Amino acid sequence: LARAARRGVAALARTIFDDEKRTATGIAVAPGGGLAAVADASGRVLVADLVAGRVVRLFAGVRRAECAWVEVEDGGRKPGLYLAILAPQRAQIRVWRCRFGGCVAAARVGLLDARLVGAR
Repeated sequence: LARAARRGVAALARTIFDDEKRTATGIAVAPGGGLAAVADASGRVLVADLVAGRVVRLFAGVRRAECAWVEVEDGGRKPGLYLAILAPQRAQIRVWRCRFGGCVAAARVGLLDARLVGAR
């Protein structure tokens, strides 16, 4: 177990995303710490696998995006993990199944200055 833990620490220590053109405007780490959603100034949201050290998903066209993670219990099975993305310029919030699922919900947001607030 100690050996596996050391490998995990080494993997996390190598997780570096070096892109001088990209400016992160927000980050939300998933429950459990394995994934992170990073919003940038170019209107994209990257979903990064923090253990593997790579980007696993990219959402484009979401300027000034705010992100939050949602875990949903389903009858005792492992909780489902979803990413909520608020896109103010579209006046819309969408919820995506992670890692690779599609959009499971979308709603219009009536307020121009709406904010997304995560809670545990």
